Amino acid sequence: MADVAVLGAGYWGQKLIRSLLEVPGVERVYCVEPRPEVRLGLEHRFGSIDVLDRADDLLENPKVRAAVVATPARSHHRLARQWLLAGKHVLVEKPVALDMDAAQELTTLAASSGLALLPGHTYCFNGAEEYLRGFLQAGELGELQWLQSERMNLGRFRPDVSVLWDLAPHDASMLVDLFHPTIETYGAIGAVPAAAGMDSCSVLLGTSSRAGVAWTLSWRSPVKVRRVMMIGTRRTVLWDDLDSTWPLAIYRTELRKGTGPGGSEEIVATVGDPTLPAVDHGEPLRKECQHFIDVVHGLADPLMDAAHILRVTDMVVRADAALATS
Repeated sequence: MADVAVLGAGYWGQKLIRSLLEVPGVERVYCVEPRPEVRLGLEHRFGSIDVLDRADDLLENPKVRAAVVATPARSHHRLARQWLLAGKHVLVEKPVALDMDAAQELTTLAASSGLALLPGHTYCFNGAEEYLRGFLQAGELGELQWLQSERMNLGRFRPDVSVLWDLAPHDASMLVDLFHPTIETYGAIGAVPAAAGMDSCSVLLGTSSRAGVAWTLSWRSPVKVRRVMMIGTRRTVLWDDLDSTWPLAIYRTELRKGTGPGGSEEIVATVGDPTLPAVDHGEPLRKECQHFIDVVHGLADPLMDAAHILRVTDMVVRADAALATS
């Protein structure tokens, strides 16, 4: 059994507290939250956790073997570094870091200390992505030709980072987890209203295999969208993450030469009925927390290693640079 400290009790921090209280292997959950009104609400909601305004005593407590960083993004590197130096395993919510030097420092520090550093990339524990891992390894998609992701909703507007840094780590993590692409070109354009930071953007990536990747990200959509399309040479996959019953639809699409009006030659596409595979509907966040605790106890190796963290960070950093020059 291990004690775990959760740093930050905002929207996502409270979800992490709830999940950690549910997983085996956790004896005690502490929460470090400087806002007194939030601390009061935590004690009322959870009851069984210890709520503190400072982390000093926890850093030196040998029973606290792990920490979860769920504070604003610009504090992630500093806090993860502090807890790694204290000899604790660390799970950091996305983004792990906002530049490559910070990401490299954290991964190097964790490796040299024999500690686990895990990113909060919940989609790696999503049942649809877990299914697609095996689907792709079996060659069912064929060669990827185009991947398009739409990740949009109304709010939450974050003052600390742009919509790119808030939402793109999900797409970058999915790309790294499923396709391990080599990205050669970046293009991006974003909208920056006078009243806020960048709240909508599109990113276009080109891979060494000539596959195209497009992300559409927004905090301004009146409807929530979590949709991915993967076009391969053998199959096309549509993934609607908001469909709680059948999130995946897999189509066999065939292209052939045909004859158009006036006898002209054209390409004709035919598509059959979709296959709707069953996927694990377990909560990704709970599975992520269980995996983290299993890693802390030496029962599992990290699903996402240092190379994963660095590739995801690099992808978002370079997309951000493309936005800056657009």
